[in-house]
Amino acid sequence: MYYQTFSLVANNLAPLFIYIMMGFVGGRVLNIDRLSIANFLFFLVNPVVFFYNISTADVTSSLIAIPVIFYILSCSICLLFYFLGKKVWHDDTANLLALASGTGNVGYFMLPIVITFFSSEYYPMFFLMIIGVSFYENTLGFYISAAGTHTKIESLKKLLKLPTLYAFILALIFSYFKLELPEPLFVFSKNISRLYSILGMMVIGLSIATIRNYRIDLKFVGMAFLARYVVWPIGSALLVFLDDYIFHIYDKNAHKLWMIAAFIPMGVNVMIVAMILKNKPEKVATAVLFSTITAMFYIPLVLVIFN
Repeated sequence: MYYQTFSLVANNLAPLFIYIMMGFVGGRVLNIDRLSIANFLFFLVNPVVFFYNISTADVTSSLIAIPVIFYILSCSICLLFYFLGKKVWHDDTANLLALASGTGNVGYFMLPIVITFFSSEYYPMFFLMIIGVSFYENTLGFYISAAGTHTKIESLKKLLKLPTLYAFILALIFSYFKLELPEPLFVFSKNISRLYSILGMMVIGLSIATIRNYRIDLKFVGMAFLARYVVWPIGSALLVFLDDYIFHIYDKNAHKLWMIAAFIPMGVNVMIVAMILKNKPEKVATAVLFSTITAMFYIPLVLVIFN
């Protein structure tokens, strides 16, 4: 059972590793500038994808709490590891760890798994989970990461300059008033969403290509893995327990979706923010790659257990 599930997951995730290899070749052979790609992705593509997913999501009353729950969970884990990191490091590494701990590769990595193992009725819940985590990345996560190398006022100014925040507000207006995009803009936004996943994984390869001396920071990787594969599963399991025994709002497949989200690898956006803020992007790239490989073995086990 595990081998069959692993093969199915591996087949669906194989293109993501091909994108990473393409990024590596592009960076090492063609000298493609990773920072330009990261800026393009974070400041231009990301707001369009954010707007598209929120404005087109079919939000029912039972789903309205999902982005709030995952936003609070992300912020809580971020703050926990910020304080833990400050006890281990006395530089901006603690800020970087905090950002990385609160998020995961929900959009790029998890989408093929959701399409393969879940029916379409669970897609809105999945996208609302992305919204909650992405909103964390673009608010508290970005602020704490920027605070590692900037003053609080400078960090707040950088936060307020993020176009994703304004895309979020605009998307809420479209969603609330049931406004529809003109067909050309709808097709454009949908196509940009596909580009988002490809470029996101290629950035990993571009970052790895710049590393000439492969020194793995075991302390950073260990702390990041503690957040990703211990604390996040505990948080998601607590949500499942509360709903299963107290609230009784969601079904078993929804619970399975939450648990899979707890075992996905570190977020690519962490690496992109690290590049933009010039905060040890090579260290993050190595940790993201290791966590991506690790998730390949964890996620089939979660699927088998919850089936």
